[in-house]
Amino acid sequence: MTTTLRVYLRPGWPDLDATMAWAALDGRGAVSSRGDCAPGGWPKTDRLELVLPAGRTVFNELVLPAGVRQLKESALGYALEEGLCNDPTHNLFACDDDAGPDGKRVVAVTEATPVRLAVMTLKKLGRLADRILPEEALLPSAKPGHVVAALHAGLWMVRLPDGMVHQVPDADPAVTRALLQRVVPDALLEVAACGQEVAARWQTMFPSMAVSVRPDHDWQAGRVPEGAVDFARGELAANRRWRSWRPALLQTAQILGVLLASFLLIQSGKAVWWGWQTARLSTQVHEVASRLAGKEAGQSAAVLNSLRVVDRLRLAHGEPARESLTGLMGEFAAVATEMPQVHALSYENGRLSLRTSRVAPAVMSVWREQLEARRVRLSSRSLGSDEVELTLTLES
Repeated sequence: MTTTLRVYLRPGWPDLDATMAWAALDGRGAVSSRGDCAPGGWPKTDRLELVLPAGRTVFNELVLPAGVRQLKESALGYALEEGLCNDPTHNLFACDDDAGPDGKRVVAVTEATPVRLAVMTLKKLGRLADRILPEEALLPSAKPGHVVAALHAGLWMVRLPDGMVHQVPDADPAVTRALLQRVVPDALLEVAACGQEVAARWQTMFPSMAVSVRPDHDWQAGRVPEGAVDFARGELAANRRWRSWRPALLQTAQILGVLLASFLLIQSGKAVWWGWQTARLSTQVHEVASRLAGKEAGQSAAVLNSLRVVDRLRLAHGEPARESLTGLMGEFAAVATEMPQVHALSYENGRLSLRTSRVAPAVMSVWREQLEARRVRLSSRSLGSDEVELTLTLES
């Protein structure tokens, strides 16, 4: 439900007096709290209404030309210029929404400078005035043939059925009665007095008139009648067109926030899981590599030790070691009855390489078979038309 803060524009605010009386209204329009303090102590609400004190607004009646439903503020000013005591440009004008049966419109006029200063100050404080109402507009509506009378701060306020409000100073009883007679309709049926005191004084001045009693006038709890004059228009309008979209936008923002938080949570969980998986696989790879490296190193060491033992035994029996140049040359010489011409010889890591003249394939085949019987492997590689490379290695 929409809550409203109603503040009473105190003369000299904000330069001479930084405080204002206020009332907070709930969604049903009932006063939930009241106070009188600087803006820092005002409660937060959805809307704000600025109330102009009684007597700061003058009400006039104006008959618009045929076919004209509304006039601009500048046109209203010049239409009422004869009845104004200052330049029309120094005032604010507000016209009620509905014309009376005779085509008359009620036009409210107030001095512009204090209202503009108040609205500008409220904006600086982060507050927007949704309504700028004369205090007289908060009087109850009058039924046909009736008027509503209230007394506030030394001023009589009389509201007519067409929305027109007359103000009469509370002075000498005879003067006050004469002034009230000028504004009260002749066909008056009844006066609705706001408060017992108002009813008693009215009855004293007009003993022949019927008087009914209503609750005391209270700008804080007063209801705003339909079509009441309102100065919050044009340059002073709050312009809160986005307000109707605010609930939907807030709900959408909340949904997007939940989705974003869920997405970030899921991504964070995935990142943690992938990090754990990467660390676990890295540890497993390291362990497997360590085991393989250790096993290979062990096997290589075992083979090398075995070969060294064999070499020592062969040398002890007067035979050449297996991993020796002379041993491989001896094996080759034993099968090569016709030794080819050797051009170059090299030995490295148990491999004997010979660059010789080309050998017939049949002879090469015989050498290979005989060497295999001696557990020596023979391979050949052609180096040209008349040269070949022979490689001898011991079989393990």
